[in-house]
Amino acid sequence: MRVLVVEDVHALADDIAEGLRDEGFAVDIAYNGLDAAAKLDANAYQVVVLDRDLPGIHGDTLCRMITESDRPAVTLMLTAAGSTDDRISGLGLGADDYLAKPFHFTELVLRIRALARRQPTARPRVYHAADLALDPQRHAATRNGRSLDLSVKEFGVLEALLRAAPAFLSTEELLEQVWDENADPFTNAVFNTLSRLRRKLGNPPLIETQPGVGYRITDRSARPLPGTHLPHRNRTPPRRNSRPAPRPGPAHPRHQHRHRRTPPRAGPEPGPQLSARRPPAPLAASFMASLMCSSARSRSILA
Repeated sequence: MRVLVVEDVHALADDIAEGLRDEGFAVDIAYNGLDAAAKLDANAYQVVVLDRDLPGIHGDTLCRMITESDRPAVTLMLTAAGSTDDRISGLGLGADDYLAKPFHFTELVLRIRALARRQPTARPRVYHAADLALDPQRHAATRNGRSLDLSVKEFGVLEALLRAAPAFLSTEELLEQVWDENADPFTNAVFNTLSRLRRKLGNPPLIETQPGVGYRITDRSARPLPGTHLPHRNRTPPRRNSRPAPRPGPAHPRHQHRHRRTPPRAGPEPGPQLSARRPPAPLAASFMASLMCSSARSRSILA
C-alpha cells in the first residue's frame, strides 16, 4: 500500500514515514502543498495523511482537489486543530477521517488500514491462494499452516500480488506500490525480493513469471473437483494420421521419364558368326584357282 504523508514539520513527517515503513507501507513525503500536488498528479496513492496548515497550497484546498480529481485517494486529516468545529469543517471538505494532534502512532496505523479497506477496490482482510493465507492487519502469512518469516518488502510484494490476482504486476508497478519514490527504477530490488520470497514459499510454486509482462499469483496445485472431467484433449490420445493415404495415379508428365523404361534399340538380326581363320567357300575357291594359275605360269617359264 502506498501512502503520501503531507506535513510541513520535517521531523514529524520523517518520524511518521519511518514508522509506517516499518509497518510495511510504501511512503512518500511532501513538506508543502505544492510538492504534494505534484506527487498526487504523478503517482497513485491509496491513502493521504494530510495536515491542514500547509505552506504553498493550504491543506483545505488540497483536500478539495484530491476529492474532485479523476483518481481520488482516501484522505486522513492529521492536524493540531482538534475542536469539534474543526472536525466538522474538515470532514465537510471531503476528508474520510480526522485525527487530532497529539496522537498515538498505533491508532494512526489502524485508521490508515481501516481507510484502505473502505476503497471500492478493497479486498477481504485476509488474502488466500491455494494453501497460502496473508493477513495484512496482523502482518502475518502462513502456508499450509506453517508461519512464514517474511521481511517488510517480501510481505509487501506478496500482498500486492495477492491484491492484484489473477492479473499480472510489472516490475515498475511493484516498485510503485511497495517501494517509495526514492527507489532506483534500474535496481534489481524487485527481482532479488521475489527470489527470496519464492524460496520461503516453497513448492509447489505460487508466483508465475511471464517475460515482458510481469508476475502474478497462480495456483498450480489445484485439482478438479469430484465428478468433474478433464478436457477431451487430455483423455484422448492425439490422432497421428487420420487422413487416408492417397491412391497412386498416373505420374505427372514432367516425371514420367523417371518411371519409363527405355526399350532396347533395334538392330540387325543375329546371323552365323564368321571365322577370321576360315574364309567362306567362294573366297577359298578363288584363292585356290589363283594359286594354281601362278604355279602353271612358273612351270611354263622354267620349260
